[in-house]
Amino acid sequence: MPRLLAAAALLVALGSCATATAPRADAPPARLALYGYHAWWMGDAWRASAPHLDGLYYFELRIDSAGRVAETPGATLSWRAFAADARRAGLAASPTVTLFDARTFERLFASPGSRTRVNYEHETSST
Repeated sequence: MPRLLAAAALLVALGSCATATAPRADAPPARLALYGYHAWWMGDAWRASAPHLDGLYYFELRIDSAGRVAETPGATLSWRAFAADARRAGLAASPTVTLFDARTFERLFASPGSRTRVNYEHETSST
């Protein structure tokens, strides 16, 4: 009998938790943040979707084994110009970086100084 009472109490407690956290049937659905991905070769095409987005990811910046972040050679839209324009439009802007060479990747992430430089470069270049 004590086990049955304990099990009943547990079910009541679980039922109360479920009821307390379950959304109401008439509650609006939770809003998800919506981010876009914009490549430098697409010019200002991001502006068409800007009113519907919470932020944008810029593709791409290059990173080297010393942790230096640089524009992609030949990019027709710079990260700095993109970030400034996106922020003026009220959007969060974040860069994406590429590093395709395995040896360079290993040298970068083996060095605390290089990793710190990546963070510093990103922070100072995004303003």
